[in-house]
Amino acid sequence: MNSLEKLLIALLFVAVLGTLALSQRDVFDRRNALVTHDRIFLLPRKEVLEVLSLGHEKTVADLLWIRAVQFFGGNYTTLTRAGFEYKGEGIRNLFYIVQYLDPKFYQVYPFGAFVFTEGLNDPKEAIAFLKRGSEVFPEDWELLFQAAFTAFYYLKDNEVALEMAERAGERPGVPPHVKRFRGQILSRLGQYEASIEYFQRLMEESQSEIQQRIARQNRDRTIRERNLFILTQKVQEYREQFGEPPGELEDLVRRGLLRALPADPEEGESYYYNPLTEEVVAYNEALGKQQQLLQGLQTLVERFYEENGYYPEELQELISAGVLTQIPPDPLGGAFSIDPLTHQVYVIPPE
Repeated sequence: MNSLEKLLIALLFVAVLGTLALSQRDVFDRRNALVTHDRIFLLPRKEVLEVLSLGHEKTVADLLWIRAVQFFGGNYTTLTRAGFEYKGEGIRNLFYIVQYLDPKFYQVYPFGAFVFTEGLNDPKEAIAFLKRGSEVFPEDWELLFQAAFTAFYYLKDNEVALEMAERAGERPGVPPHVKRFRGQILSRLGQYEASIEYFQRLMEESQSEIQQRIARQNRDRTIRERNLFILTQKVQEYREQFGEPPGELEDLVRRGLLRALPADPEEGESYYYNPLTEEVVAYNEALGKQQQLLQGLQTLVERFYEENGYYPEELQELISAGVLTQIPPDPLGGAFSIDPLTHQVYVIPPE
């Protein structure tokens, strides 16, 4: 056999192997598709399945539950992908079948809601499913709390979150953090007085010093949020009435927009007002932001030195070098600068 014949045989062998590999891959793809469809999408209606269970509904529910967990784990990333919508509908139907066959199966409610929210991007259905479970378990608070959190975090619907949190708070054995969540939602809704009163009541009713302290912190934080909201509104009213922002917060009292300036409950001092940005903040909060900005700018100065071999003489050089897009404003009304001798970033106080 000459070299040409050997080469032709080798090429033929490679071609046969390639054809077999492609055929085998096609077989695997088709088989996987058929398995997925057969096992989860060919179930009869739940009413029919109940009859076919012959009195063993809970056993069938357990088997389907195992299948639902397995299917979710293997198809989590494709449940809502275009062209695979049938997967989402299949697992949705599966959870409702399990719940129908065994409504007392508690775990189906929180996990099903998780699948609806994270896997199917449907927090509204998750909340409806949790509410269904809360009706089956009238003394359970956890399902309603999960519904409240889902509405609050995923839907940004504070009204629904408040309704669920209030219902959860009425259930026996509800822990303190669930009760506090209701007060936090009230604050988000702008119902500051109701939130303050609620936290005050929690503080008075609690027998634990730790819980009393937490309730007091929540109350004081809500008072701060209310005061900042009022002061910000009054600054805007001042501008509308007089055509310019107030030079200081005391102007709000002098012009009759406020009878007195509120004091921060945690710090016992007035709030800080920046007339340049017309922003009102709690002093300690603004001081904390200022320190963070100082540290961040100092880090950028050191980075400039590492890249260029010398320190900048002014912060504007950080912008020219592309290290910084703009110099941030000082939350306390001053200005950031750099000492050319020590290379330390500092704050020039407001005039």
